[in-house]
Amino acid sequence: MQHERLSAMTGRENEGSPMKKTKGPRYWSATELKRVGVSILDGRSGDLVCDKCRSTWWTNQPSRSQRARSRGYWKCPKGCNA
Repeated sequence: MQHERLSAMTGRENEGSPMKKTKGPRYWSATELKRVGVSILDGRSGDLVCDKCRSTWWTNQPSRSQRARSRGYWKCPKGCNA
């Protein structure tokens, strides 16, 4: 129902769910990151690479006291998997 109202308001139809976002990985693992199109280039330094455009970026390694990395650390800088 909500999708139909949004389609009527925007004039766009059949473009998929407007509310659907890419869900990020739950853990720092090759399997979880592969789900979102990212590979670990160097696990020690936190270097990641986009499987689609081959862009690379660096993410902070969390310390033992931190539970998670910064929000969206897995997103390609060019927006391929966002």
